[in-house]
Parts: sequence; C-alpha cells; structure tokens
Amino acid sequence: MNIPLQMQNRSMTVSGHVRVLQVAADRDLPQIVRMVRAEVDQVLINSPTGWSVNNAGYISGRHLGDSFQDPSLAFPALQGAQFRTTLVKGDDGSWYTLELNEPMRSIIQLDSKFHDMDGMRSTITLVTEGEKLPGLIGFKFEGEGVGGEQLESKEDPGDEVLVALDDEIQGIEIAAQDVGMHEGREVAKAHVVVRPAKDDEVFVGGITLTAESSLASLRAACNSYGISTSGSKLKCFGRLLNHQKGLELQTITHAAQDALNAEVRVPNSPSLPEPPGDAVQDAHRLTHTPYQP
Repeated sequence: MNIPLQMQNRSMTVSGHVRVLQVAADRDLPQIVRMVRAEVDQVLINSPTGWSVNNAGYISGRHLGDSFQDPSLAFPALQGAQFRTTLVKGDDGSWYTLELNEPMRSIIQLDSKFHDMDGMRSTITLVTEGEKLPGLIGFKFEGEGVGGEQLESKEDPGDEVLVALDDEIQGIEIAAQDVGMHEGREVAKAHVVVRPAKDDEVFVGGITLTAESSLASLRAACNSYGISTSGSKLKCFGRLLNHQKGLELQTITHAAQDALNAEVRVPNSPSLPEPPGDAVQDAHRLTHTPYQP
C-alpha cells in the first residue's frame, strides 16, 4: 500500500483518518475500524438522482450502486484539489460515512467496490474544493449537535469590524465618501461580481443566510469556503454570493464545453507533399526511381 507523504516546514507528515475503534470479541485479534453512523439532512436525501450542484455550491451525487462514484466521469473539466465524501445506506436502514474529505488525487481507484457491503444500496457523494466539516455539507455524526450549528455564535458581535489576517498584510480598506452603490472599481474580464439585492440569499451547510444574518454566521460561512472574513455584513455576504455564483457559472461552462466537444469532430487528412519543379518531374518519369512521395 502506498501512503503519500507531505512536507510541513522541515518535517515529513502523513495524513490519515481514525474513525471508531472497537475491541474484537477474541482479544487475540487486532482492533478493527468500523464505519461511522451519520444523520443526513432531508435536503440531501431528497436531492435529484444523478449528479447536480446543490444550493450550497457543492457537487452532489445520489445513486444506487455497490461501489464508490467517480465524479470525474460527469465533470471531466474539474480543476484544483477536490475532496470526496461518501455516505452509504446500510442494511439496517441507517446512513454511514465511508469516507470524509478524501483527496481525489490520492485515491487509486475512484469506483472501487464497497468493503463488506454486498448488494445495491443508496449512496450520496459530495465533492468540495476543500476539507469541510460534516455540518457544512449536510450531515452530522450520530450523537453530535444539529448539522450546521457551528455557524451560529452565542454572542452576536453585530457590525463590529475586526481586522483579519489578510487586512494586516494588504492594509485596511478605506471607505470612499459620497460613492453610490452603483459605483466602484473596474473588474477584470471573466470575473463574476454580484451585488446583493434585498431578496438575495445563500444556502450554506443547511442554513439560509441573507445580508441581515448575524456577522458571526456570515464569517463562519466565509471561513468554510476559504474566503476572506473581514469587513461588515454586506461585504461578507457579497463574497458568499459571488463565490456561489462563480461555482454555478463554472459548472455551466464546463457542461456546455463538454457538450460542444462531444459534437465536434476534427477531420484527419493525409499530409500533401510539395511537388518539385517540372525538370525534376520529367527526370523522375524516366525511371520512377528512387521512390518519391
């Protein structure tokens, strides 16, 4: 078995997951690792069959099978680090987590069979751009709190602006005076910028967020996406909306490009040699040797 090694500072590290350990009945046998029972949100259970992009901006797949699902077959244009989470319905009717935030690039066989699970069964596959907590992608481990509750804080700091790490490096934003909401800096081509309207909302980890949500919830959602958490409510919510719209645009663009590539056929023609001058052709016709194209 090959185990990928990573470098952290000047040390070599190994990344792995330890789930639930249980001592076997015969103490001469080693300890075994068992699956983790999960409680899945109804939004995921009732999601459309096949691959789709859910309201949280993640790729979601609901299938019936006896093996892991390969997202690259449906989304061949995916780029960057992608992480896969797989939930499977057991014989007892409960959902189990077979893998959580597994880097797809390190999986040798993406469509391998389930271990010790025979027969066709319901599966839910989630693909994210980074490692996500279970509550942010629609489920929780048995015995834990309600999925997504980590988005809420006991204390609402309101609109208090905290200086984040990126502000310390790049400098604090300076608000311009007498500038309307319709004005701003020019945006480079191919960038997506969405200005939130009053009725705009985003769905993150089973929770619907708007520009009026608490600042702690908005910052926690930004942190789950790996985007900046600095600024006021409006700025944090604008970043969430831009990120979600960007994911939707990326999925639509890739699907359109794949459909176009399936219809386009590039003809392969033989190479055409350049003919020589008349004198060379006349001399060649006398013997036709040596062979010339």
